[in-house]
Amino acid sequence: MSTEYFPLSPAELTTAGRALFGVGWRSDLAAALGVDERDVAMAEIGTYAPPAEWRAKLIALAQETAHRALQTAGNLLWRDDECAVAGFSTGPTLPRFI
Repeated sequence: MSTEYFPLSPAELTTAGRALFGVGWRSDLAAALGVDERDVAMAEIGTYAPPAEWRAKLIALAQETAHRALQTAGNLLWRDDECAVAGFSTGPTLPRFI
């Protein structure tokens, strides 16, 4: 089963890069995609059409980032195992997400 992805527009690339990597996103995105930063810069201004595979990689990166962020938020909310080992009360068992 193959999924075809549409190429990224410059606006989509810029929005995704900033959301995933913040300031300095071009070099970090290039590293994550395994390409040269010039390719990212040219795609950003529309002089280079990025391969459709970039969309799939950005989707995977966004999903991984969201998953890690949710895990971190849950751990911060409920002070899991490390706090119990250190003798802190973890409080009542409540839903993991608010």
